[in-house]
Amino acid sequence: MCLGRSLYFCNPLSCRFVMQKVKGAEAMELTSVTTVGEQEGIAAEDRKLRTEGEKTGNGGKGQVSPPSLPSEEQLAELERLIAERAIVEVDVLERVRGGLQVRFGELVGFLPTSLATAKRYPSEGEVRQLLGQRIHVVCHELRKDPTTGDMTLIFSHRHFLEDLALARLHVGDVVEGTVTRLTTLGAFVDIGGLEGFIPLSELDHLPVPVPNKVLSVGDTVRVQVLSIDLPKRRVRLSRKALLPSPWEGVEERYPVGSRVRGIVRRVVPRAAFVQLEPGIEGIVPVEELSWTQPAAHPAQFLSAGQELEFVVTEVSSAQKRIVLSLRRAQPNPWEQVRQRYPVGSRVEVTVRRLSPTAAIVELEDGLPAVIPAAELSWTHPRPQPSNILQPGQRIPAIVLQVEPERRTILLSYRQTQPDPWSYAEERFPVGSYVQGTVRRLLPRSAIVELADGIEGFIPLSELSWTRRPSHPAELLSAGQQVQCVVTEVSAADRRLVLSLRKAQPNPWDSLHERYPVGSEQEATVVELRQAGALVRLSGEIDAFMPRSTFAHLLRKTRQPWKSGDTLRVRIVELKSEELSLIVEPLLEQTAPARPKPTAPPQSTAGTSPPSLKTPPHPRPAPTRSPARREEKRTGTTLADLLPEEVLQKLQQNIQLRRRS
Repeated sequence: MCLGRSLYFCNPLSCRFVMQKVKGAEAMELTSVTTVGEQEGIAAEDRKLRTEGEKTGNGGKGQVSPPSLPSEEQLAELERLIAERAIVEVDVLERVRGGLQVRFGELVGFLPTSLATAKRYPSEGEVRQLLGQRIHVVCHELRKDPTTGDMTLIFSHRHFLEDLALARLHVGDVVEGTVTRLTTLGAFVDIGGLEGFIPLSELDHLPVPVPNKVLSVGDTVRVQVLSIDLPKRRVRLSRKALLPSPWEGVEERYPVGSRVRGIVRRVVPRAAFVQLEPGIEGIVPVEELSWTQPAAHPAQFLSAGQELEFVVTEVSSAQKRIVLSLRRAQPNPWEQVRQRYPVGSRVEVTVRRLSPTAAIVELEDGLPAVIPAAELSWTHPRPQPSNILQPGQRIPAIVLQVEPERRTILLSYRQTQPDPWSYAEERFPVGSYVQGTVRRLLPRSAIVELADGIEGFIPLSELSWTRRPSHPAELLSAGQQVQCVVTEVSAADRRLVLSLRKAQPNPWDSLHERYPVGSEQEATVVELRQAGALVRLSGEIDAFMPRSTFAHLLRKTRQPWKSGDTLRVRIVELKSEELSLIVEPLLEQTAPARPKPTAPPQSTAGTSPPSLKTPPHPRPAPTRSPARREEKRTGTTLADLLPEEVLQKLQQNIQLRRRS
């Protein structure tokens, strides 16, 4: 058979099989003895093979026959052994290139050097120690040369040793081993035919950057089995588990509230790590760095290698966690803040930061405070802080609110200046005429600036005597100069109400002459509303047309007119004291007269008189069923369509007409 090299991994739970030569038979008989994990079964099989060898007179080694090609039956049996990763016994014959030649029954196989011992790279002396011995191996591969057709049967002694070691190991076992290799990730240890791995984190309780800091190749080390991965033949070990933990008794050494000194080792975005002793590190959250200055990064206060005093706030040996505080090792300035900064006191602050809604300032002792945008100016209700202040500027302020529990101090910058509303009642008395500038137009009012820091508003109803706008933008525009009359003023509520129409003459006193009741006028439709329509007469006064006056048109269409349409109306009611003008539309409701039938021509003389005929009976008028008449009576009436107020006014108008 041709010899070759190969490296394969077998199943660690495969069964142990022994091939025996049967006298007078060419076939190979497969005998299942026991599993790899059973040491007693292996020893019993060894004794059985020795007894059979003594009977044949060859000392249990058997005769070495020249290599021959396996028969088809033997080949099928070998393929099954390889598929099952069976464990068999072989005799080591001689040292050849790349490994050892072994005898398996009447077949000669090959044991590669990398699979001859427990080590991947054994020495020459360790390989030659196997010559002349009978060893257990795993059937790995039956390789066929594609050119010559020769078959190579490859065995593995190393995987047998690994199977045996894995069968004896259990999670939690403490074993001794020899360090074979060191890598950047950890150390490999030979634990008796099997290499286990110790990660860096399991070498020591202290951080180990490289394994050669604590171990060297060839060292004997005691380790504990952490995990076993049978399919992958991997064993994870720990040296740290057998070393005394520095976290034992940490609650007694570092009780909560005690002051300790430590060295800053690392600074990360949300915390800093401080070494208290070898193997013991505490964490300082970013919130525990300063009483007065919120830190975005711990590097603003700490740096690696710095030694400081801290206060223990939390300790747990089970979780291996100690929480420290830097700010609690210093006096808390918030404890005396109410006594130092009473409400209403005047302070000097420095502007540190500006946001769209507030200015962040710093008091003399480093405490932060906030000036809301509404407290920056009397003249602007919500100014942009950057338009009034600049970072680094030194300004006075008045204390408005102090909350030590929330660590909040509210200040006011505008209260350090005169309040224009303090003399608003004397400067703008009720009934006085004032000049102002329209600043903003709201849906129901217009905001007018009268002086710096004083603004009044004009309600929608006080914009015009004769117009009824739905929005102030129909009559005013931003930036327009207007003259108004003060109707209400309150300095305490900072409220000033104005009237634009009262600054003009009241035209309702003379409207009786221009629009007498019953007169017809030209009108323009302004808006259709729920209760009726708003029309404008002569482009100067708005009148109301009740819905009842054109209810019959609504039965045909939902919108009899559009905004801007013109129509003729009649004045129905005019009340100058209520500023009320009611009209009704003039609509053509009379039907055209039917032409009268012409009489037949009368007969001339000499003609025969017409024959006398009885007049036909008059056709009876069609009668309607009572049910139909009742149905018509119970339909929708005009009173159902009108609001109660409009219906009462119409009844009053009808009574007035009857009297007149």
